[in-house]
Amino acid sequence: MMKPNIIFYFSDQQRWDTLNREIMPNVWELGEEGVLFENSFTCQPVCGPARACLQTGEYATENKCYWNGIPLAENTKTIADYFNENGYDTAYIGKWHLASDRLKGFGTHC
Repeated sequence: MMKPNIIFYFSDQQRWDTLNREIMPNVWELGEEGVLFENSFTCQPVCGPARACLQTGEYATENKCYWNGIPLAENTKTIADYFNENGYDTAYIGKWHLASDRLKGFGTHC
């Protein structure tokens, strides 16, 4: 059986009033055809720590990324590692902002 494609789409500094259907019809279509999280929030207000939490599933108190410019520890497991272990090819497209070029687990970075 073929594994489903999984795409995590996160926008940065997205205001509520810029997401109407007329401006972003493809984003709406993704939400209608996929899984849409309607009540989600970040546990960190700064972009680097927020990305670290999303990539690791850990709070900043665990991954030690409290502010921008702090790299993830070399031995930190990311969501890409878990997907790789389960037969997925992974890629990361966009801002990394975790103070290093190390995209552990991601086969491609654009």
